[in-house]
Amino acid sequence: MLVRIISRQPALRRFFSAAPPSSSGIEHAIEFKKTGANHKQDIKNYKCSEYLHFGTYSYYDPEMTMLKSRVAQPTPKKHDVVPSVKAQNVGPAVKAQNVEPAVVKMILSSAAGRACMANVSQQRGMATLKDISIRLKSVKNIQKITKSMKMVAAAKYAKAERELKGARAYGEGAQAFYDNINEAAVEGQQAAKKKLLVLMTSDRGLCGAVHSAIAKEAKNILRTKTPETEYKLVIIGDKAKAAMGRIYGEDILFSVNEIGRQPPTFEDASVAAEAILTSGYEFDEGQILYNRFKSVVSYETKKMPILPLEAVKSKDKLSTYDSIDDDVLKSYTEYSLAQLIYYAMKECATSEQSSRMTAMDGASKNAGEMIDKLTLQFNRTRQAVITRELIEIISGAACV
Repeated sequence: MLVRIISRQPALRRFFSAAPPSSSGIEHAIEFKKTGANHKQDIKNYKCSEYLHFGTYSYYDPEMTMLKSRVAQPTPKKHDVVPSVKAQNVGPAVKAQNVEPAVVKMILSSAAGRACMANVSQQRGMATLKDISIRLKSVKNIQKITKSMKMVAAAKYAKAERELKGARAYGEGAQAFYDNINEAAVEGQQAAKKKLLVLMTSDRGLCGAVHSAIAKEAKNILRTKTPETEYKLVIIGDKAKAAMGRIYGEDILFSVNEIGRQPPTFEDASVAAEAILTSGYEFDEGQILYNRFKSVVSYETKKMPILPLEAVKSKDKLSTYDSIDDDVLKSYTEYSLAQLIYYAMKECATSEQSSRMTAMDGASKNAGEMIDKLTLQFNRTRQAVITRELIEIISGAACV
């Protein structure tokens, strides 16, 4: 954009007089790029040009006011030469009175700085739009994943709830037997010194606080134990192992993984029960920590007692049952341990799927809210960029 200065500034006409172009004079060139990052100055001689070229932007009103004030104050120097700016169509060089070269330098530097800031602001607006669009796309992809996981969890939850009805009737009988035996043990004088904790979790996450509730309950038990009591941990699922291994790694007897990818079966429970019985750790009593399913949106962390064969034999209330020989009692103890583990696995699986379904539903809703906010932010930023460009175009057209 070429801005004719002399014709629009009456105050300058009084001090500038036309002069024939000098063929021996050396031009003073200042190159402005649109990015405003490269200011190449090649100052060889001072001349006055009729035109100033500032690339796309032109800001001359404040600078011309400054130039007028300096021109209005005469200085002892006469016939100073004003530096010329090389443009596409350079007019004849003229001599000026009482105009210092430093003033023109300051004017050019200020105008170039404003043009650079305008370019940088436009580039920042475009970069912000790109960042918002990338983030918006990623949030939409996450929302698709969470909706898919919610649908999968809903299907698995329906199946787990149907299987839980049979498992509850199967495991509550064994649980009633151990509850009855354990009530008689409270009346004893000697407390158990060796105890076992079985933690029921799975290998999969994104299901709320299902696994962390089990780990929290186990930590509370271990934190309040007496110095003479020894605890060993049997961990079923990698989630509890990751939570307990950092602090109580030495107390872990063994762990079982590959749990939760498929619905639990009685075979899986039998393998865990056999590993407990053949581990070599002779415990006096134990507990199974699991999440009991209550509804789609709620569960409860509970404990189930387990006793070894020798502890069952020593209970006085065992005589309330019919005469039981040692082989039958041993077989029942091993089988009932597998029953309780299977029952706890089914309860935890149903609680996990219901909690995952609820968690993914909440995540999908949160992603939807974030998408709405990012879309609004994107539209506002885009409108601001368009408005700024229109203002620049109109301002530039008004200056011509």
